[in-house]
Amino acid sequence: MTVRTCRTPGVDPVPYLRFSAERAADGDVIVLLTDIFGVNPFYRHLSALLTDEGYQVVVPDMFHRVGAAAPGRDGALTRRGQLDDPLAVDDVERVIEHTTDSKRPFGTLGFCLGGSFALLTAATHRNQVTTTYYAFPKGSPGAKVPVTEPMQVAGSIAGPVLGHWGRQDYIDEGEVEQLARLLADAPGRTEVRWYPDAGHSFLAGLTENDHVSATAAEESWRRTLAFFGSHLGPVTGH
Repeated sequence: MTVRTCRTPGVDPVPYLRFSAERAADGDVIVLLTDIFGVNPFYRHLSALLTDEGYQVVVPDMFHRVGAAAPGRDGALTRRGQLDDPLAVDDVERVIEHTTDSKRPFGTLGFCLGGSFALLTAATHRNQVTTTYYAFPKGSPGAKVPVTEPMQVAGSIAGPVLGHWGRQDYIDEGEVEQLARLLADAPGRTEVRWYPDAGHSFLAGLTENDHVSATAAEESWRRTLAFFGSHLGPVTGH
């Protein structure tokens, strides 16, 4: 696997990482949108798993305008509070435009903050295949400048969506159910999965065998790979 640091062309470039393997050089692209911690070892690990499945993975640096976070959760939350969400979503859109083919499907895999952003970009790309983990139906809280709520655009999403939420999460279940109803009425096909014993960030159990949510993590990841596998395939020309 190779990892390259890239930038979008033109004025005010957006940095992103591109993960690829020789045998995945022509695979479809999956754009991975992180949580408030940014591109850390966990998301690098997920990117490696996806390249093993034959995909190219692109990870935008959504925080490049505010810089690195101080260590720990408090540092990540402080940096999150400095983010201009509309500008960050625009940066993601620019990376999508630069790295995907408008005539072919591409994947987006978003977590928490990134999961909310993924639903917003899904509303503007009919060829986007979207998987989210613990996305906020009313938008991720704490932004310096908030952006449109996912619930406001859910009805216009034309591509397929798979969403994962845990029953032990602090995200309001009623809001998730409302989002699910809006997605069910949208043009695209939607699947919402609940995990009874899982809390926020439960996919961490994928790399921590003794994690309380390890079973939910493994089950959801199998579903995610199957979902992408049913909608994406090998292509040429990327």
